[in-house]
Amino acid sequence: PKQKIYLAYNTLDTHKLKRIKNRTQKDLNKQKFIDAEFPNASDASKFILFSGRINRFKKVHNLIKAMQFIVNWDPNIHLIVIGQGEEMSKCVDLTEDLNLRKNIHYKGPIYDQDQLGNYFEIADLYSIPGSVGLGIVHAFAFGLPIITEDINYHSAEIQYLKNGINGFFVPEDEPLKLAEIIFKVMNDRPLLKELSQNALKTVDNEASV
Repeated sequence: PKQKIYLAYNTLDTHKLKRIKNRTQKDLNKQKFIDAEFPNASDASKFILFSGRINRFKKVHNLIKAMQFIVNWDPNIHLIVIGQGEEMSKCVDLTEDLNLRKNIHYKGPIYDQDQLGNYFEIADLYSIPGSVGLGIVHAFAFGLPIITEDINYHSAEIQYLKNGINGFFVPEDEPLKLAEIIFKVMNDRPLLKELSQNALKTVDNEASV
């Protein structure tokens, strides 16, 4: 019977993530952390964050290709890549080929949630061009809008993304389109703030354990 069925959306412990966020906001000296972790960054730097498995389903290569346009428009925008996987060497080689090593920072896998929280705290937005998975919940818990591609193999968690409300879909395999929307969001602070607030509301209203 219908009344005996309950649908539980797949999520993370968002209460724990929000506690980490609050603690990080209180304790982290952002500029000191940025200076230590990103020697090529400046006071004007902005950060895109990717965190997840570096495999073909995540399509990190499209984010790297988008960065060649973004850096040309604004050299103060940086990409942080956290994770490991079978596509790592290809991504590093592509970064070198496109001469983006000053703006793309590979940090490897980070499992300590407090340490990981530092990178989420300094980031302006979150992008996984491919399958987003539970990364979308992690990002939204820190108030980070997400930008991804409109693909047909997203996992169930993609239901949390409302286009234009807490993030954006872009056409599949079009790095220029990906670059344009990332650049627009990062340079429209009122829009970024609105997306961030809606991301936090999504976690509270839809993704809470």
